[in-house]
Amino acid sequence: MKRTLIKELTTTINEEGQQIYGWVHNIRDKGKIAFLEVRDRTSPIQVVIDNPEGKTLDIKKYDIVSFTGTPTTSGVKSGIPGVEFQATDHQVLTSPKEDYPLPISTKAQNNPDQEFNHRVLSVRNPKNNALFKIQADIAKHFSEYMRSEGFTQIFSPKIVPQIAEGGANMFKIDYFGRDAFLAQSPQLYKQIMVGSGLERVFEIGPVFRAEKHNTSRHINEYISLDMEMGFIDSYTELMDLEESMMQYILGKINEEHGDEIQQYFKTSINVPKETPRLALNEGIDIIKSKYGYKNREEGDIDPKAERLLTKYAQEEHGSDFIFITNYPTKKRPFYTMPTPGNPEITEGFDLIYRGLEITTGGQRIHDYEQLLSNLRIFGLTDKGLEKYLDAFKYGMPPHGGMGIGLERTTAKALGLDNIKYASLFPRDVKRLEP
Repeated sequence: MKRTLIKELTTTINEEGQQIYGWVHNIRDKGKIAFLEVRDRTSPIQVVIDNPEGKTLDIKKYDIVSFTGTPTTSGVKSGIPGVEFQATDHQVLTSPKEDYPLPISTKAQNNPDQEFNHRVLSVRNPKNNALFKIQADIAKHFSEYMRSEGFTQIFSPKIVPQIAEGGANMFKIDYFGRDAFLAQSPQLYKQIMVGSGLERVFEIGPVFRAEKHNTSRHINEYISLDMEMGFIDSYTELMDLEESMMQYILGKINEEHGDEIQQYFKTSINVPKETPRLALNEGIDIIKSKYGYKNREEGDIDPKAERLLTKYAQEEHGSDFIFITNYPTKKRPFYTMPTPGNPEITEGFDLIYRGLEITTGGQRIHDYEQLLSNLRIFGLTDKGLEKYLDAFKYGMPPHGGMGIGLERTTAKALGLDNIKYASLFPRDVKRLEP
C-alpha cells in the first residue's frame, strides 16, 4: 500500500485505506477509545483508535507505527487543525528497547549535555526538528540567491598545505608523513577561482578553527557560507550584495516558517529594509557617547559593544543588522586590501546581527607585488602559498568576498542564546561525540 505523508492528508479527506507512518509522541488511552499524537517528517496529527472491547493497547509512547485508515474532519485543534486520522488497523514496526533518557517535548528544559549526548533523540523534539529544517532552508536560499546573481558553486579541499588566515588557530594533521591542516576557510581557493574565469563563486561547507574558546559564541567546526566575486570597484559592492541577500533569505524564511518561529521560538524575523554602516571608530564613539560604554578591544569590538551597536541600529534605523567597516590592517588577514591613502585601515567589514558578528568580508589585494609586500609586512613567507600566489602572478581581477557563519545566523534568527544549539553535532573544546 502506498504511503501518504501526514501533511498530504488534507487532500484525501474521507478516502478510506490511507496508510501513514510515524513516531508516537503521546498517548491518551480512554479505554474504549485512544487518542495518539503521531508525527512524520511533514507534520503531527491526532490518530484515533476505537477499542470497543477495551483491550490493552499494544502501542507505547515513542513506538514507530504504521496506521491504515481514513482522514476525517473534526474539531481537533492540535496536529493538523480540523483533521484527524481514524485508524482501522496498525502495525508496530519498532519499539524502544529502554526508556528514553530525555523527554521529547517542546516544554522540556533539557540541559546542553542531554541535548548533545542524545542528539538523534533531541532532534525528534518538534522545536529542534523545525530548527534544522529552517537552517537547511537558510543554506538553500543562500544558494538560490548566489545562483541568481551569476555565481558558480565550488567545492574546495578541506585538507590543505597552508594556513589561510595565518596564526596558530589550525588543526595540524599527518598527511602521509607530511604536515597538513584542516581548512580554516576556503578563502585562498575561492580567491584563485575568481581568476580561473569562473569570476563569481560560492561555497557551503565546514571550516575548522583550533581556538580554545568555551563560550556560547564559538564552536571549533562550523558551516560557512562563502562567496567571492571579481571585477569590483569597491568593497561597498559586497555590502550592497549582502544587504540584498539577507533581505531575500530572511524574507523567504519568514514566508515559509514564520508561524513555526513564532510557535516554537517565541520570536519573529525582522526583514531589514536598510542596514546602517559605520566605520569602526564611529561605532566605538557612538556607544561611548550614547550608552556610556568604553569598548575593551583595541582595533576590534568586544561582545558587549556588538550588542550595543545592535541596540543603536534598532533604535535609530529599525534594523537588527549593522555593518562595521574600516578595521585596522593589523587586525585583518594579509590578503585584505589596505585603504588607498590610509594603509593603516582596510577595505573590509563585519556584519553584526542581533548582537553577534555573523560575517567577515572585504576587498582583497589583487596585485601580485602588493600581495608579496603584504606577506612580508605580516612577517609571513610564501612557503606553502606558492600555488595561491601563482594565480596572482598570471593576473587577477579586483575582487572581494565574505564568509557567513550558518550556525550564528540561525541562532540569531531564532533567538537562541547559544550557537551550539544550532549545530547538529557541535564540536567544542570538550566535545568530540557523538
